[in-house]
Amino acid sequence: MAKRILVPLDGSDYSKNAIKVAIEMALKTDGTVIGLGIIDKEEIEESTIGAGIGASYFAEHLEQHKMNDAIKKIKNFLEDFEDACKTAKVKYELHKKSGVPFEMIVELGKTSDLIIIGIKTFFHFETTPKEGETLRDLLEVNVCPILAVPKSKIKLSGNILMATDGSVKAAKAMRVYTHISKNNSNIKKIFILNVNDEIEESEKLLNKSAVYLKTHGFKVETFTRIGKPSEEILKFVKEKDICTIVMGAYGNSSISALLFGRTSLKVIENGETPVFFYH
Repeated sequence: MAKRILVPLDGSDYSKNAIKVAIEMALKTDGTVIGLGIIDKEEIEESTIGAGIGASYFAEHLEQHKMNDAIKKIKNFLEDFEDACKTAKVKYELHKKSGVPFEMIVELGKTSDLIIIGIKTFFHFETTPKEGETLRDLLEVNVCPILAVPKSKIKLSGNILMATDGSVKAAKAMRVYTHISKNNSNIKKIFILNVNDEIEESEKLLNKSAVYLKTHGFKVETFTRIGKPSEEILKFVKEKDICTIVMGAYGNSSISALLFGRTSLKVIENGETPVFFYH
């Protein structure tokens, strides 16, 4: 059960959706939603370094302008977060930090049960409009479970897909999700998927996972597919109307070979479905 849910704020539609999801979860668990606003002072300073003689004056003023603007935006992010929590009558905390976004999230993540963050992140909003690498960095450390959400509206009730490759990482993701979601009436059924051309091996693996989940009271079905893991996972999501994908951030085989492996990235980037990660 997630009682402390951390939501890093970057003002994007992804972040706004993360707030909605966190509030809905916290209302069901009588939990607390933690809003984190981050000013990346170092990034701003580096982005305003001028070139050539006479550039330092311009750089200094540009830096101050960007800092002031960042402070104003973070204030707005936190105010909007607070308004949403008050309207929903959910418990909340506000945190404003200055530093590297990834590091600040990890620090607060140490005392959180779950981080809900956008599939795409924009914490460097003062220096670039492009999405950042914060989610990938967090998955590498994985200080606590992470739910990565898209910007579009999502369902929080329905069927769950657990993609497993038999690795310890996948097993940990299954176990942690099970304990966080225990007594969650929104879960209709859990589908366990293994992409594997060795059918007998796959069935043994799936049966072990099914026994574990059934012991905890979930309705379970198992499936073996042959093909490219990312493609099969995304196909399955559409076929079974999946509301959340559960997978390990790392793995020892094709399902999620490495954090930056093709499967993990494609599932995150190409899907419109929330992905729960743990390793």
